[in-house]
Amino acid sequence: MGKSYYYVEVESLAGETICLQLPNDLQGAMRAYRQAHPITWENLL
Repeated sequence: MGKSYYYVEVESLAGETICLQLPNDLQGAMRAYRQAHPITWENLL
C-alpha cells in the first residue's frame, strides 16, 4: 500500500473553503499518530 497524504479543509474569513495539503514535515508525524490512534486520529484535526 502506498503512502497516505493528509489534507485539511480550511474556511477563510470570507467564507471560501480551501483544501490544503499538510506540509511534508507533518506528513510523517500524521502517519505515526494515525497508526498509534487508529480510531480517534481524526479528532486531532
